Amino acid sequence: IALIALDRLTPVDSTGIVLPVNPFHARWDAPVLKVAGRTTTSGIVHGGRVRDEVVNGAVAWLTEVGRRYPELAGEISSLEIDREGTLTLRLVHAPGEVLLARETPVDKMALVDDVLRDLRKKGVTFTRLDLRFPDQIVVRRG
Repeated sequence: IALIALDRLTPVDSTGIVLPVNPFHARWDAPVLKVAGRTTTSGIVHGGRVRDEVVNGAVAWLTEVGRRYPELAGEISSLEIDREGTLTLRLVHAPGEVLLARETPVDKMALVDDVLRDLRKKGVTFTRLDLRFPDQIVVRRG
């Protein structure tokens, strides 16, 4: 489940079907998804289903992270996608942001968990973890 930030918060399931519930009355913890250039339900949601490729891709990505790394998925507070396709994650218990390219493999999220654990153990804060580069994670300390 994700809450898509359009003209109103729109809860959707992993397949892009809009859930018939008020997101403010439900007791759930779902990440908020914001996509640049997509701010209204018009053009995004048709017939109770998300019909936007970028939004559906982001929901599918969140679903896959949740399937493979449920603890880390629970830490995702929001996911923003800019016009260039950069994904920015904000985590519940971490001060900085995590950057990914749209094509960054989901498997790389396992490394995020390791890096976060290592930084916490060392007492190091960060402003950014950048996963957009092959074979490395760039840490910008806070």
